[in-house]
Amino acid sequence: MDRSFPDQEDVMADVENLSPKAQLLWGNEQLTWVFEDVRDRIMGGDTDEFEDAAELILEELESHADEVVDYDDNQEFAGPFDTDDEVDAREDPNVDVDVDHDLDPDAPEDTDDPDADLEELAEELATHVWRECREIAQAWDGETTDADRVLTAFVALEERRIAVGLFTDWSDIEPRERGGVLIWVNEWENLSHEEQRPLRIGYVAYDEATDAEIASDLVAALRDAGLEPGEPADGTVTVPVLWRWHVDPLSI
Repeated sequence: MDRSFPDQEDVMADVENLSPKAQLLWGNEQLTWVFEDVRDRIMGGDTDEFEDAAELILEELESHADEVVDYDDNQEFAGPFDTDDEVDAREDPNVDVDVDHDLDPDAPEDTDDPDADLEELAEELATHVWRECREIAQAWDGETTDADRVLTAFVALEERRIAVGLFTDWSDIEPRERGGVLIWVNEWENLSHEEQRPLRIGYVAYDEATDAEIASDLVAALRDAGLEPGEPADGTVTVPVLWRWHVDPLSI
């Protein structure tokens, strides 16, 4: 998915508002992928709850829990994901090592719960990512987008007794009397808020209808919503969309 973010200077200024540890994690190349993944999920609509965004980041932090070292501003910080040699060097009193923080021998030991510390970091980083996405999505705030039109079409299909699903698979679709329609679980990866791309929508008929009837209803609903779908083929209708999902402001 294409990435388009606020100006770099604005982003860097915002990063400076993060806690020292969060800044280090944000700048770590081994974590970049998870921040980009969460960002793309939010922009695509796959992750539309803040708690889910924070959970995705927390899972990655937990996988490196031993390397996310507890510290405060008065303590030396070995740094996440340092090599064993680098960590040993920092712990060796005979080795001179440059550090970013002044040491205070009287500084109290950190007694915080490590799990709670990781959760707070995940929420802080998720907040940063979410606000970036919100800033981008404000460009189409108040507009009716292709994403809105797809959702409008899905509401119309439900009124015709057709089950619908967004970024899911058939196992999560409750069979209705006539049929089902869904956008596949990873389809958000193929969409963009910067350029029009094909969105693939699957369909299936149940006992009271045929595949052709469900496909016809799907095409009609998309057209009524203002989209231009192609002809059904192999259980799929493809429609070009400029996928601009609305990102709600955080309430936390």
